[in-house]
Amino acid sequence: MTQICLHVGLHRTGTSSFQAALVEQTEDFLDAGITPYPGVNGSGHARRLSYACLREGVFDVEIVDADRAELRAQTRKDYADFIRNAPTGKLLFSSEHLSLIRTKDEIDTLRSLFPNKDTTFSIVIVLREKEDWFASYAAQIAKDAQARPLSAASRFNIAPDSWVRDFEPMIALFQQEFDDVTILHYDPEDMLGTLLAHFGVSPSFATRAYKRNKRAPETALGRLGYTVMRRVFGGEHRGIGKWIARSREKRRLAQTGEQR
Repeated sequence: MTQICLHVGLHRTGTSSFQAALVEQTEDFLDAGITPYPGVNGSGHARRLSYACLREGVFDVEIVDADRAELRAQTRKDYADFIRNAPTGKLLFSSEHLSLIRTKDEIDTLRSLFPNKDTTFSIVIVLREKEDWFASYAAQIAKDAQARPLSAASRFNIAPDSWVRDFEPMIALFQQEFDDVTILHYDPEDMLGTLLAHFGVSPSFATRAYKRNKRAPETALGRLGYTVMRRVFGGEHRGIGKWIARSREKRRLAQTGEQR
């Protein structure tokens, strides 16, 4: 049996720190029986998971080089390979963009990206008081001169009546479609510690001091950089096998007391 844990945000609820921990503190997760997905170029953010299932119009810039059918087919294959080679049966994927889901079709596509045999899902949503949350989200978007919505459907839509502001339909949809949905409330002092406790991870580091939520504004050049990296290196799945091998070797050395 494979268990897929999906951390879906919201945005601005400590996701950057949590995703950094997935790749910088991998051993802590493995010790808890969880294999974290390393995401795009080791960012901890499973962006392609969101790109493959979210409806058109949410992302203004066409992020993928291939059409959606091809993207989904490749993502499905890559995730199957990752799951098959993972050292544990419990895997954790994180993408706050999943909190932008609003339709059952998107949920169905999300499910289809993972093996459908002997697979269960658990969902974690982090909520923040709505007005405070949307003010923080809007302020972050406003920092980026490139983040201007091309349509009302865009995730960059920060108008007072924006669909992004109303996350209740997303919560209802996940609760309707999945049996295991946990809602956590945002802790500005130690959200990372709260998330790790939920997953049964005992941190070997000081979670309160582990802050990764100060990101430079995304620019058109930065988005181009991701595209170039995908074209050169083949996307977020490359290097996963080597990463797992290194993790296994580190655990073996720790258990046997061997020194390099």
